[in-house]
Amino acid sequence: MTNNLTALSEAEIHYLMGAGIAAKRCPIYEGRKGDLEFHRNGFELRHIPREVTDWTDEAEIQRLEYPVLTRLCKGWMGCKQVIFLPSTHRDAAALNQTDSSVNDAPIIAAHADYTEGFPDMIGDERETYAQLLAPTMRQAGVTYADIRAASRIVSVQLWRNFGSPRMDYPLALCDTQTVDRSQFQKGRGEYLIAGRLTSIESWSFAPDQQDDSLSRHRWSTFQDMSADDIILFRGYDSDLVQKGEEFLVGYSAIRDPSVPDGMHRHSVEMRAVCLF
Repeated sequence: MTNNLTALSEAEIHYLMGAGIAAKRCPIYEGRKGDLEFHRNGFELRHIPREVTDWTDEAEIQRLEYPVLTRLCKGWMGCKQVIFLPSTHRDAAALNQTDSSVNDAPIIAAHADYTEGFPDMIGDERETYAQLLAPTMRQAGVTYADIRAASRIVSVQLWRNFGSPRMDYPLALCDTQTVDRSQFQKGRGEYLIAGRLTSIESWSFAPDQQDDSLSRHRWSTFQDMSADDIILFRGYDSDLVQKGEEFLVGYSAIRDPSVPDGMHRHSVEMRAVCLF
């Protein structure tokens, strides 16, 4: 476990505090040394060789990567069906650009993507977020009625780095065992996803400055990630919601102070919805 580990370094985590964002310096741990596991801590790292050669080609991702991830989720999670949202690309070079038509910049704000309303957001065909699932639903033979009838829904977010192995803005994730729901603030906003303005209900990580919650948070990253490494982290689990257990995994891009300028992160995130 991570309790006896020495932090790699300190980095700024940007939390929502009061009316704005505040940067707090936090220790960052190397996730490979932490015995981290998806079901216990909310995320883990696996080595899964990729077949995709062009991660900016959504058609190639759907043709080559989605079958690999479908087999992974069915064998590992035991789900019956897997559908996907369009992939998301992040390029740290875009942080220095006023306009980027191809890549989005990494999000430097601690957040979690889905609330307890996730099943309604994907099971109601009138929701713009649900409509993003339609292409892979047709391929998998899944209907919105199937989503609504599922006995359990789990969102698995799958993250690969295809840029510099040592990234300037790597992904950092917070061990779900070190947070609680009261430290998140719910909100709804509209975002451009796959060219479509999409409504999403999500969480901002908003701990109370007056308690010691920040010192309890355990943030981890994975250094030197190859394109064959993949981070799996939880976005939602209806079983945990029903049990009253914590499902939220806070995450954010961080500036790794040990990495020189120009060693840019280029990443792709795929979101699998597992239906039971």
